[in-house]
Amino acid sequence: MDLFWRLFSRLSELLGFGRKGALRAELIEGTELDLEWTEARVIRGNRVRVGPGCIAELVEYTEHVQIDPEAVVKEVKRAGD
Repeated sequence: MDLFWRLFSRLSELLGFGRKGALRAELIEGTELDLEWTEARVIRGNRVRVGPGCIAELVEYTEHVQIDPEAVVKEVKRAGD
């Protein structure tokens, strides 16, 4: 696990993101995604909204992406580029 993921996983625990009801996953994939209070290594979809409280290492999209200022995302990448 790289340093980024370890630091933000720890930060999320301290801020309560890991509390009951929060979603944690290695990969979230779908056509249209609208996420809040979610931790994922990779989020991948056609139209992706990463809302407040989200932590992700990579967000990949094909059509549209929106990242909330309260989300923490290491890298955003348009698929196919």
